[in-house]
Amino acid sequence: MQNNSIICRILAVLCSVLLCLLVMASCSEKPVVSDIPYNNDSNLPSMNSGAAVENQRYSLYWDDQYKAILLYDKNTNVCWSSTPYEYYLEMSEYPDATLSSHITVSYIEEASNQLKVIDSYNGAVINGRISCQKIAKGIEVTYFFDELKISIPVQYLLTDKGMEARIIVNRISEGKERVYDVSLLPYLASVKGDTKNSYLFVPSGSGALMYTDVGDRDMRVYSEETYGEELSKITYEKFITPETVRLPVFGAKAGDNALFGIVSKGAGSSTIFAQAGSYGDGYSQVGVTFRIRGRDIIEIPDLVGRKVASDRFSAQRVDTDYMSVLYHPLYGEDATYAGMAKEYARYLTEVEHMNNNAANPPLYIEFLGGALSTKQFLGIPYKTLNVATTFEDVEIILKDVMDTTGVKPFVKLSGFGESGLDIGKVSGNYRFGKGMGGVNGLRALSKFCTAQKIPLFMDFDLMQFSKSGNGFSIRSQGAYGANNIITPQYRFAVNSLGVDESSERYVLLQRGLLAKSANKLLRKSSKLALPGVSFTTLSSKAYSDYSNRRYFAKNQMDVDVTAIYESFKKSGHEILADQANDYAATKANYIAGSPTRSSGYASLDLDVPFYQMVFKGYIPLAVSPINLAEEPEVQYLKAIETGSALSFTVTNTFDFSFVKSSFSGFLASLYKDLKPEIQTKLEKSADYLQKVQNAKITAHRTIANGVTETTFDNGVKSYVNYNPSVHKIPDGTIIPPRDFVYME
Repeated sequence: MQNNSIICRILAVLCSVLLCLLVMASCSEKPVVSDIPYNNDSNLPSMNSGAAVENQRYSLYWDDQYKAILLYDKNTNVCWSSTPYEYYLEMSEYPDATLSSHITVSYIEEASNQLKVIDSYNGAVINGRISCQKIAKGIEVTYFFDELKISIPVQYLLTDKGMEARIIVNRISEGKERVYDVSLLPYLASVKGDTKNSYLFVPSGSGALMYTDVGDRDMRVYSEETYGEELSKITYEKFITPETVRLPVFGAKAGDNALFGIVSKGAGSSTIFAQAGSYGDGYSQVGVTFRIRGRDIIEIPDLVGRKVASDRFSAQRVDTDYMSVLYHPLYGEDATYAGMAKEYARYLTEVEHMNNNAANPPLYIEFLGGALSTKQFLGIPYKTLNVATTFEDVEIILKDVMDTTGVKPFVKLSGFGESGLDIGKVSGNYRFGKGMGGVNGLRALSKFCTAQKIPLFMDFDLMQFSKSGNGFSIRSQGAYGANNIITPQYRFAVNSLGVDESSERYVLLQRGLLAKSANKLLRKSSKLALPGVSFTTLSSKAYSDYSNRRYFAKNQMDVDVTAIYESFKKSGHEILADQANDYAATKANYIAGSPTRSSGYASLDLDVPFYQMVFKGYIPLAVSPINLAEEPEVQYLKAIETGSALSFTVTNTFDFSFVKSSFSGFLASLYKDLKPEIQTKLEKSADYLQKVQNAKITAHRTIANGVTETTFDNGVKSYVNYNPSVHKIPDGTIIPPRDFVYME
């Protein structure tokens, strides 16, 4: 018996080793060597120092001695440099490597399969391995990292508004070591530590400032992926932040000057980083990192059966020509976050063709249709849809809202599909939930809203699904992670940060099938009597799909969503974008769920309403629901601060099964309970919201702790006091606690 036991143990160990080898073999992928040959030539192209290109406003200079890029404004005599300009003027023969680097590269070391970091000064410049040559509208610099056999070309182009920097991704040369990401011009947008009236702007949620003081506290570091964390990646724990980055922008203010950055291509692959209050080099900085490869984990069983996680990187790079950032200098009154918002709105209007001058209704209502619950028949569990609101209920409530407030809201219907708010088949199986009123019910509601001039939108989830149907298979048509498997998605529990075990696993639709999903809905739109449409998940989430290089690193999500939006608009549908990323917001007719706070990281000093400052007066927008906020009164004041629509989530009935639902919105949304609050808040703010309904925000500032001032382009000024005590503004006007006043 003892011998048998020993033999069994040996066999178990051998099986474990064999299984481990099989898993590794199945998950391994040989790195793809770049087809761009590495240039070992010692005679690299070079340029003499001086102005490489000029236009009426700016000059782009190259300093060959210090290998520096300089953007000079002829009108203001202000210069922005790849090396902080103050430091550049005093540079010695042996400059600081960190401050003198144009790019920083994270690469995958072949031997260890771990990420390592190298900067362009230590890896290329110090070895004389940098080329520079003039091209149309600028210069091209290539950084040769001989030790790694990696070369990265970057173009610096002069524009009418400043400069554009491009990483030429499809000409990166690699050997056995592979590039994971590249940080571009990390010190171009920087501020010397002792500069007065200075800060960094980062686009976390609504927007936030990081003060650049040095000495009073520790250095603060910030980093957030644009459009949220990578979804096509295995995750079992998740720290849930209230907001994420929805606008691919950043900025640095240094006294009366500022530099504003716009990620103009490759935003989905970017991460915004910032460092404030640095002791080491004395500069605060903000910039962008571009990811050109995917990263995930694979789990390999060890000898005793435990799963060990190991990094897995995609063998190939993302399929794109370049990724780029626009750098626009701002001066005087525009050298503020308000000036940055104004510049971004101009860019979105001129380049992305954003709507202009749309009146903002004072009220937005989201109706919840229902959710699935588990019941039993003869001990066998089954799912059934519990209806909270029917199409007829919506019409009755809207009539009551208009009768009691005189206001006509814009409206979204959420969770009216076959599975309610729960994730089921793609787009709720393109059917309405049983008991909600069907096509005839929606037609009647749509007819009523059209007669009353109430914008009505039906929400559809084109990208998340947990069941196969309508030509979409959960087993074979989900988005792939960098580990070459379809990535499962989970809901996460706020209290434990782990997977919510009560929720059902789902997947994301392959990126190449999003257009098919949208076209199927578009074909059914006339039969379903669809009014306007809303795509909350498509508006707010970006993800990769490693089944196709085009979709690596969240690439081209903006292009795909824009194409879907345009197809619906051409068919006569208006679009509401909820919690919208920039590409969705600019193409929408209405915006709901606009962020009113940042991610809340400790490195951020002050939240600002940058998001609303960009879109207010261009596209009607509403804040997130007041009744679902942690502090409803604060959320109400956030709407007032920017002249945004008041927002409420509403149901007609409540069922006890909703207590067990993953959607907490059911617990505080019963209309009969909310009616007095809606009426009171509208009565209090209706006149003010009417006066600023067409207005754009021209200035915003915090005049005291917890007290803000907003200036609109029609002359109206609003003051909001978030404090529990009264506040007196300079003209003597008293603002009551947690209240507001406005002046014309």
